[in-house]
Amino acid sequence: MNEPENITVGDAAQRARYCAKQAQDFQESVEAFRLGNLSVTTERGYSPSRIAELDWTVDDMARARDEMISLANMWANVAGALHLVEGEKP
Repeated sequence: MNEPENITVGDAAQRARYCAKQAQDFQESVEAFRLGNLSVTTERGYSPSRIAELDWTVDDMARARDEMISLANMWANVAGALHLVEGEKP
């Protein structure tokens, strides 16, 4: 069995920042992808099924963004809890 990892407040805060940055990157990608799809599908006259495939890709990217936001919130909560626990130590 794996040994539990000792996480510090700084570690948790760093992970929260990393996840928040990843979520922001996903958001920017989603926006760029949506704009790109709109122009490409209009110009090239893609079939409705191809447009649906592209929309699913955007939806997957948006779900990944939402997961990263959840992880960022989780790590921020861990950092907050560790700060409280560490603050109570003598």
